[in-house]
Amino acid sequence: MNFQGFGYRTNSRFADCVKVRVEDQKVTVSGPRVSSFIYRLWIIAQVVLLWSTIPMLLLGLLLWDWRYLVSIPGLYLLHYLVSALGAAILWSLANAGTCTSGKFPTVSFDVNEVKRVKIGAGWARNGLWFVIPEFIPLVNKVSEGVTVSFEAPDGDSPKDVTYAIQFSKTEDAKALAELLNTGCSIKL
Repeated sequence: MNFQGFGYRTNSRFADCVKVRVEDQKVTVSGPRVSSFIYRLWIIAQVVLLWSTIPMLLLGLLLWDWRYLVSIPGLYLLHYLVSALGAAILWSLANAGTCTSGKFPTVSFDVNEVKRVKIGAGWARNGLWFVIPEFIPLVNKVSEGVTVSFEAPDGDSPKDVTYAIQFSKTEDAKALAELLNTGCSIKL
């Protein structure tokens, strides 16, 4: 069966228009994908900017210096800009890069390598909640009934990553989740 949906920017590094094919106990995911190095750099920049607001608050209160307190909104705004611009630009560039080659990056794995299949909330796994805590409640609302998330091999490294794909119809989400659950090694 073939599915097409919107990939969330999780550590699988697939995003935007993502295609999933489940056939003969094999799952194939393809779509725009950024490199592991670029993705990690983007995540690290967001973490540093967001969580550096806490030391600035503490320094401002302990030293009673307004300059530290003034830096907090600036750091948060910079975090928000890095997050938004990265989400908008990185996968668009990856998508543009495939226009010349004509094919998207693809990862394939066996259905029995799929773990923790969920529909709806619960897609922000493996520390992603630490990077974008302010966005998760809103995305959880939007994902209800239409987003399938699961853990499976990365393809570039030996570890498992989180794939999260939002569909326009709940039927597509349920159908993919059922297909993935047939061989799923860890069920929730």
